[in-house]
Amino acid sequence: MFKGFAQNYINYLTPQMIIKFAAQNNVNLSIEEANAANIFIKKNYKLVLDNYDPELIELLINKNFSPESAKKMLFLVDILRKKFNI
Repeated sequence: MFKGFAQNYINYLTPQMIIKFAAQNNVNLSIEEANAANIFIKKNYKLVLDNYDPELIELLINKNFSPESAKKMLFLVDILRKKFNI
């Protein structure tokens, strides 16, 4: 169920939505970080959905974001992981 929901939702994801989600979780993202996150998610979501591997996700995030931004992204991923029990 989650996989189908995520696949349908991904096309509607915007940087503004990412900023809003982050702010709701006490994380301040710049527009540049939100844009990068949006591109990253749209590029990598199938890999994550088909093979959820926390180590792979951490590796991809650390490879694609600055250390400061990666820390924020990993925190947000952990929130989503707990919310959706994945």
